[in-house]
Amino acid sequence: MNWTSALYGAGFAIAISVATPAFSADITLNAILPMTGPTAGTGELFKNALDYVFDEVNTTGGFHGNNISLRVLDDTGTAQGGTDRVRQAISSGARIILQGGGSAVAAAIAADVKRWNERNADNPVLLIMLGAEAADLTRKDCQFYAFRTSTNADMRVKALMKALYDNHKLGTKVFAIDQDYSWGREMDAAVKANAATYHYEVVGSVLHEVSKIQDFSPYVERIRESGAETVVTGNWARDLLLLMQSVASANLKAKFATAFLDEKGNIASAGRAALGSYIANVFNAEAGGPEGEAYLKKFHDKTGADPVSAGNNAVIALRLLKNAINSIPESDMNNPTAIALALEKAKAPWVHGEVSIRPEDHQLRLPLVVSEVSTDAKFKVDGTDMGLKPVAVLSADETEVPLDGSCHMKRPG
Repeated sequence: MNWTSALYGAGFAIAISVATPAFSADITLNAILPMTGPTAGTGELFKNALDYVFDEVNTTGGFHGNNISLRVLDDTGTAQGGTDRVRQAISSGARIILQGGGSAVAAAIAADVKRWNERNADNPVLLIMLGAEAADLTRKDCQFYAFRTSTNADMRVKALMKALYDNHKLGTKVFAIDQDYSWGREMDAAVKANAATYHYEVVGSVLHEVSKIQDFSPYVERIRESGAETVVTGNWARDLLLLMQSVASANLKAKFATAFLDEKGNIASAGRAALGSYIANVFNAEAGGPEGEAYLKKFHDKTGADPVSAGNNAVIALRLLKNAINSIPESDMNNPTAIALALEKAKAPWVHGEVSIRPEDHQLRLPLVVSEVSTDAKFKVDGTDMGLKPVAVLSADETEVPLDGSCHMKRPG
């Protein structure tokens, strides 16, 4: 049997190839990550998570007894890089693609996969998106052969606003600052859409260029002048790091409600200005109790890093993929249709509760933790005396956003 699959993530893809099963060869996964360029930090997050979860998969039986190994390819974090890598993977026989990270890269890869599948219905490619959170990827642009193992803007904002409102921390004046592309625009829209439910006024909003702003101080002054009590941002990577540096320099008193504040360096960059800010994220060791502490330790022992931000989505994805593949006959391991059908039914354990795929649109259902930056947190970050103190753990039922009717998935057969 020859089996080649590919997994991609915001920048990354993975190509799996098995030679002859009689020789029990490893399955090699080529991960396409943004290891260079302005979002290289995201590539590092995914690389660390993949190192961890590959070891976990292998020590718990692999894919039908086959071990998996990792090879990383760099897409530089660009849409063209993603397109080049997905074409390279498919031409080499790849039939599973995992995508994670930036939504612009995800959209390019998803479009390539869709075109391939339309032209090669008898030889489809499966896409699993790890970190791309633009909602349309599982809404109007949904596909039977595409799955998302991360949240979207509506889920993140809903979790943040509910937790802050319930804990009387939200205030009545909110400002939104986001990157000007699909994800950022959806964050901006979600902040405005939740205003009536959680009784706040949007006193200002900004959409800025992606990875091109050197100094965010003019935006920080606009926030100050607006009188905002809470600032919501979906910024990530370099744009969040530089924003938090400007917040610290300006001594802005408004609290931030974020999606990716736990990325390496952000809290250290903000310094004391980060205190009282919030994040809705996939993992919090303190909230997870003994299981969360054990995962944190094992991850750190394996990678030398902490399991932060979107990297945890790679762990979830590989757990779901392993369970899906192991639920079907070994003879179907090279059948993307069989794997996709199994993924629709797959469940996997996670620290904060079971995760699964919603079959109607292939959106991940998962719990989220809302945490506050505090010196009282059990686990400190970035070499500071601050960490993420859990405020609320929302179940998959609570974070789920209803279907909006725009996904018209064409199923095989």
